[in-house]
Amino acid sequence: MAIKSVNFNKSAHLLAFVAGGFYALGFPNIAQFPLFFGPLLAVGILFSISKIDEIQNWKEFKKFTLRPLLTFFLSCTIFGYYWLPYTFKEFGSIIFPFNYLLSSLFLFIVIPQFWVAFMALFLIKKKLGSYWKNESLLLKSIFISIIFVTAEIFVPQQFPTHLGHSWLFLAPYIGLAPILGVPIYSFIGYLISFFLAGLFIQKKARWIFLIYTFPFVIIGLIFKIPTYQKQSDLVPQHQIRIVQANIGNYLKLSSEGGELFSIKKIMNFYQRMSTAPSPMPLDLIIWPETAYPYSLDSELIIERPFLGPKIFHEITNVMDAELLIGGYAKNYQNHNTLDFETVFNTAFHFSKKGRLLNSYHKHRLIPFGETLPLGPLNKILAPYLHNISYFAKGQSLPLFQMKNGGTFITPICYEILSPTFMREYINSNSSYPQFIVNLTNDSWYGDTIEPYQHLFLSKWRAVEFNLPVIRSTNTGISSILYPDGTEGERLNIGQRDKLDISLNHENRTPTFYSRWGNLSIFLIMFIIFLFSIPISRHSNFINDRCLNKK
Repeated sequence: MAIKSVNFNKSAHLLAFVAGGFYALGFPNIAQFPLFFGPLLAVGILFSISKIDEIQNWKEFKKFTLRPLLTFFLSCTIFGYYWLPYTFKEFGSIIFPFNYLLSSLFLFIVIPQFWVAFMALFLIKKKLGSYWKNESLLLKSIFISIIFVTAEIFVPQQFPTHLGHSWLFLAPYIGLAPILGVPIYSFIGYLISFFLAGLFIQKKARWIFLIYTFPFVIIGLIFKIPTYQKQSDLVPQHQIRIVQANIGNYLKLSSEGGELFSIKKIMNFYQRMSTAPSPMPLDLIIWPETAYPYSLDSELIIERPFLGPKIFHEITNVMDAELLIGGYAKNYQNHNTLDFETVFNTAFHFSKKGRLLNSYHKHRLIPFGETLPLGPLNKILAPYLHNISYFAKGQSLPLFQMKNGGTFITPICYEILSPTFMREYINSNSSYPQFIVNLTNDSWYGDTIEPYQHLFLSKWRAVEFNLPVIRSTNTGISSILYPDGTEGERLNIGQRDKLDISLNHENRTPTFYSRWGNLSIFLIMFIIFLFSIPISRHSNFINDRCLNKK
């Protein structure tokens, strides 16, 4: 049946706007009012207004699904992703309201799983024809949930905010996360949302919802993560200092341009806080992403340590501690005059005597900030697009080792938001790390909610891999995230200070999720789908008998 109502289209946009607000409420947002079930309501509303069972052709799909989805993205921008228009205005000189409109379109890249999943659902439904129309609500809900979870897992995303992420507010009662990761909570959430939306549309079979989805909610919440032992006299401690210098973008860019006064001022901040007295002897001092403004010649420094920056020798000798910093490394394989992929975004690890021990080059570069997503066209466009940094892409995934036996890995910035990349990094080494250090610079987003969202999403890696995460940021938020979903002390946004923390020195074992990744969730969803077929047939039989009696 074709859809002809103009009023429906207007109400659909209004509901889509409300849904966008609900979705944003599931994460740190402009209202500072997190609501973990907000995204569940949002997805249910989106499915209700999409009329996916009634749409017959591409024209109707664009009008009644894709267009309201744009309204949904606009609402998400206003209430949750308003740092996107801020960034466009600050660095692209795009004024209001065009910065908001561009942000709504940009969310097709930031959270593309929705339009991809709806598109796949429309094509599958069209292919199945009468089979889809006659199928039960139960089986449809499970099938749709599988499509959306699959889109979350496989569709590339720059800043992934999935339905399951909002469940973090229930920590430590998210014990399935180290086993099945975020996707299990997304699956439960989608199932509940689509089933409720289907009941609202069809107005029948309400009893099935209680019988079938209630166990999923219980399973999702009953498993509690064991409380992480943050400090113990029985376990040796790593003494770690995080230095948050709070360097503004103007000062940072001028230092990277070679302005000596800016460089001296920044280095004074870092040196003073790094060498401040500590109640306990320090093992490791950490600076954030791209803290050191000069490009370092890694190979030369390894061969001739005395040629390394003097400040690193001074800090490590005075504090008798190792030093981990974010900076730039020269790319020897690409020498050109275009400044194209001549440097890496790098983490450097120095010994207690200032010797370079190891380094990690960032793998996943941010599109339109650190590279362009255009493959071989990047080099052609580089001379004409000067506002983009063209970093080289790293290849190795080293495990950093401290002198006292501690081991860690160092994903840089948004790399920690990708569980697939983190699994690849962790599993590429023969031994499991003891903790994760995430070097970050969120200063580009100003006084917005982005640093809070970045922190919130990073907690999932601590939970999934049962590893503490140390966040070292330029302007905040620097802190330590524990595997039970909790957070230790923090340095807030705009704060210039140091943070000394104690971290248990203990060997950790791989989680089920780190070993098997998303293979298990697909197996579980497939089994649930198969078992639901006879249940669905039985429920249809009972409903038909009830209707006949009436």
